[in-house]
Amino acid sequence: MGRYWSNGYLRLIMERISSLFSPTIVAASIEKAFEYPVVGEATFTGVGLNTWTCPAGVYSVSVVCVAGGGTGRGYAQNSPTGGGGGALAYKNNISVVPGLTYNLQVGERGYITPGGTFMLASNSWFGSESTVFAERGQAGRTATGASTVQGIPQLGIGGQIFIGDGGGPGGNSGTPTVVGNLNNGLGGGGAGGYSGSGGSGGSSNSTVALNGTSGSGGGGGGGAGSTSSGAGAGGGVGLKGQGSSGAGGLANAASSNVLIAGQPGSNGLPLVANTSGGTVYGIGGEYGGGGGGGYLRFSPGANGAVRIVWPAGFRTFPSQNLETHIVTQNLQYANLQVGVATSIKPVSISGNIGPVVYTITPAIPSNTSLSFSTSTGTISGTPTSGYPESTFTISTIDSVGQSSSNNIILSVGATSGQIVFAGNSGGGTFTAHQNTWTVPAGVYSISAIAVGCGGSTLVRANGYTTLSGAGGGGTAFLNNYRVEPGQVFDIYVDNPQIGYGFVSTVSKMSYLGSSVLEAQAGGNPTASTYYGVRGSAGYFVTGHYGYSGGNGGNASSSFYKGGGGGAAGYAGDGGVGGQPLLSSGAGATGSGAGSGGAPSNDATATGKGGGGGGLGLLGQGTTGAARAYVAGQAVGAHGTTGSNRGDVSNLAGTNLGADYGGGAGGGHYATLNSGTYGGRGAIRIMWPGTLRRYDANTRTTNE
Repeated sequence: MGRYWSNGYLRLIMERISSLFSPTIVAASIEKAFEYPVVGEATFTGVGLNTWTCPAGVYSVSVVCVAGGGTGRGYAQNSPTGGGGGALAYKNNISVVPGLTYNLQVGERGYITPGGTFMLASNSWFGSESTVFAERGQAGRTATGASTVQGIPQLGIGGQIFIGDGGGPGGNSGTPTVVGNLNNGLGGGGAGGYSGSGGSGGSSNSTVALNGTSGSGGGGGGGAGSTSSGAGAGGGVGLKGQGSSGAGGLANAASSNVLIAGQPGSNGLPLVANTSGGTVYGIGGEYGGGGGGGYLRFSPGANGAVRIVWPAGFRTFPSQNLETHIVTQNLQYANLQVGVATSIKPVSISGNIGPVVYTITPAIPSNTSLSFSTSTGTISGTPTSGYPESTFTISTIDSVGQSSSNNIILSVGATSGQIVFAGNSGGGTFTAHQNTWTVPAGVYSISAIAVGCGGSTLVRANGYTTLSGAGGGGTAFLNNYRVEPGQVFDIYVDNPQIGYGFVSTVSKMSYLGSSVLEAQAGGNPTASTYYGVRGSAGYFVTGHYGYSGGNGGNASSSFYKGGGGGAAGYAGDGGVGGQPLLSSGAGATGSGAGSGGAPSNDATATGKGGGGGGLGLLGQGTTGAARAYVAGQAVGAHGTTGSNRGDVSNLAGTNLGADYGGGAGGGHYATLNSGTYGGRGAIRIMWPGTLRRYDANTRTTNE
């Protein structure tokens, strides 16, 4: 394992040797010198004067400062001009003393008060203005020349002064192409970069606007000009070292489009829209972006920031070891299966300095035939025997001592399995849970899917029908959900119902009254005129994620019939049912979903809209294809099923919703029983959930 020579500890050795010459102390000091250094950081974003107290064991730091961005002016002053971007400065290997307190300042953004008073941006510095210093961006100009704020001329120029080892000036605002005519807007300047300047704002007149220029050396891009008064702001800059430079704003983008603003450099923060008086991307990007020339008087710049990192000998700007040690726990529990090969990585590390060493405590028993990698943290192998649920601790440490510790609950079961609960075809109701499911012995994790049933177009017990199509059912998913052997879940799978605007409730799995997995059923059409309002789509309610079914197709008169909506999919929504007098039912919009049924423009009693396609339960597969309207065809083409539901040729020529979750197509209201029911809902549970998952965009494994 790599160790680090700390200048502070070497100083300690020399002091001890020169003053005491004690062999014991010398030996202890040498050991201390080889310990891991103190690693850390402090980021200041609160504007104004701040203090930082040097931690014990820290003798040098590296610092980056970003100044505040200048305010743009607004159309209210007939001067929609942009502000300049704040400068960036950094300095490495600044000597500090543990326990001492150091002053610093975080630059505030420029802005205009509600009463119309201009406030200048302020500078950022650390230690003193001669140690590390970044100059503020100026406020926007007037229509004819420099504005005067607090007695200081302002032309929208970016901060030009940066003191330290490196950095870059802020970008300038755009300049008017016709002096004295500023009904148009000028873009704000981008924040300075680590080795280059922020981009300049775009210029403009009443007919032509120019793009902002890109930043350089990791600086933010300049905002675009505008032929109106909604010009783009300058992009900000990030604090974690030099990255890609921000692109300039695009003059052909709408003021409500973020691309009109200069984009952030070096992984700066995303821009935020000013929604006062309309959505305008005129607020400077953090940190240090200049405000754009806005619709109103409020086009503020962005605040600055100061970041301190240590030890300086190891972590230096613009690019060496500046990320923070970040731990991501991918799994909190893993229920593996005997005889099934596996490879899981419970913990991932980013922002480490040097290689990471992983350890696990206690060691994984050898009789499981699983191994643990100390270089990657991966648990892999093919288990040969069961192992009861047990807690293990995975610890990490990098080359400078940044460390973490996370627990994972691991078990190995002897079997895999599944169970499916499906609703009834042709309707029916329930008043409480339909079933219960008891978790089998040795099962500690599950994955599950719920599909709501499709809506119906049979809306009265006497057989009357709606012409509009019904909605498809939603989906909901659980992956690697932890359970305990013997735990009892209530299972609800409602059935398609009749009635105007009726919505069958849900497909739901709950424990002790709390829903853990829930998908809403598709809705029935709502209008008593039989053809007014289509059935609404079912939607995701509870689980790790889920999607909505397709809406039914609206009938356009008292004669034509809409198609049923398709069931939701594994990674997208179901297809919308076709609308009469239009050309087709809509294909599914997401992966593995059912498509909507085609409409029918047959005004006779035999005309029906095609039923919506359903969804298979065995994992993501082919998406249902769009169904075209065919002139003269009495019954619209049936929606195709998504994800390998199987052969539905028996549904051709019908308006039945397909299993699972397809919405019913419209029927002829004057013909009894011309309407019909939607497809059934269902819930499928499978285990172990660690190995068998319903991940989006991935087929389920180990069917």
